Amino acid sequence: MWVNDALVLAQDKARIYREESELWKRDHALAMAYYDFQDFLEFGINLFDSITKIDEDWRLRVLKHEFEYDPAIANGILDVYKAWFEPCAEIERIVSFLEQQFGNVANAAEFRSRCREAHGIVMPDVRFFAGDALVSLRDAAIDENHNGEAFDVSGTR
Repeated sequence: MWVNDALVLAQDKARIYREESELWKRDHALAMAYYDFQDFLEFGINLFDSITKIDEDWRLRVLKHEFEYDPAIANGILDVYKAWFEPCAEIERIVSFLEQQFGNVANAAEFRSRCREAHGIVMPDVRFFAGDALVSLRDAAIDENHNGEAFDVSGTR
């Protein structure tokens, strides 16, 4: 009977429709997460820039002798940088995943730049200025100065 055939066809189409809607919901959720994540990156960039502004303003005032140097404030600023830096590796993994899925991710380059900068800030100086590495930097700076390649910060040359 034609009703049975039509009903079987309608059931097949309803099943396909249901499966497609599940795929669409998943893809839609991923696409929305992509846009939300770009906003999240922008928030992180702005937060990093705010921390840096606080750091720079405080240090400038200390240099101008408007404030006395306070190790507790310096450590507090460093702690905020560390808190900001802590999730960077996971966030960068998400950025890479979204780049694979969608291509360009707005704010990704700026975020990665802030992560590199934060890494340099939170990394103990001993990792950069220890032993042979420090001697090599010193020797290179002396050679540049002797060759006239060093930037004259005093303005006497």
